[in-house]
Amino acid sequence: MELENALLNKCIQFFDELIITHENDEFYGDLPEYIIIDCSAARRMTEHFYKRTLKKRWKYIAGEITEENLDKELSENLKSGMYYTYAHASFYWDIERKKAFIGIVFGPRYGRGYSYDIVEGENGFELDNEDIDWVS
Repeated sequence: MELENALLNKCIQFFDELIITHENDEFYGDLPEYIIIDCSAARRMTEHFYKRTLKKRWKYIAGEITEENLDKELSENLKSGMYYTYAHASFYWDIERKKAFIGIVFGPRYGRGYSYDIVEGENGFELDNEDIDWVS
């Protein structure tokens, strides 16, 4: 559970940083209004491929986070300049390899993928060594 919370908080942090950094910059379009965050259970199929099953979904808007129903269809994600109406993040982890992954998309050509090492800390598992795996 501590990994889930740590990864969820990272996604929220990335979203909040985007909003704070670009809040007065209308040149590139309207910023996403909120972020949808998915947590998946992952099972490694090959060295670089994971089969993922959606476990939980949250919606974060204006400092408030709520858990969403997985059966609920996501609304159409329209674009405004370089941004979507809402950002979308997904995370999962592999305890065997001691790795965690986040993918986050803010717009059609604006997103990032991160990986972390999972280390054992005083309070259980923690994230360490953030790497940016991809940028668009």
